[in-house]
Amino acid sequence: MKFYAILLALLPLMQCDSIDPLLDEPSCKEGPVYLGKLAVQGICMNYVITVQGEVPEEWYEQGFIAKTWFDPLEEITYNNAFRLGSICDFPNEIEEGDQFYFTLSKEEQLCAQCLAYSPTPSESLSIKVCTN
Repeated sequence: MKFYAILLALLPLMQCDSIDPLLDEPSCKEGPVYLGKLAVQGICMNYVITVQGEVPEEWYEQGFIAKTWFDPLEEITYNNAFRLGSICDFPNEIEEGDQFYFTLSKEEQLCAQCLAYSPTPSESLSIKVCTN
C-alpha cells in the first residue's frame, strides 16, 4: 500500500515536458513556421485557410494572401485568408476548424482534382503541414 502511495506522489514529477508533436517533423525546422486554421472545407479540396498571428507584409503585396475575404455562402468575413494551393498532400485528418502548423512549400504538385466549385479567395499559397 505504501508503495502505491509513493508512486502516486512521484507520478507528477516523472511526466515529460509538453512538446507540440506538430513541430517534430524536420520540414518544420527548415524555415519559418506559421499557425493556420482550416476555415472552410469546401468541396473538391477548395479549402480556405487563415493564418493565425502575424503575416509577413510581402504576402499581401505579392498576392499570396488576402487581408480579408468574404465567403458569400456562409456570409462570414475571414482575415488573413488564402486558397490552399498544395492540394495533393494536405492531410485528410485535418477538418474544418482545426488548427495546424505549416511552412511554405515550393514543390510542384500534379494530381487529379474534381471540378466542382466552392468559393475561395483568389489568393493562393502552397504549404506543407507539419506532422509527426
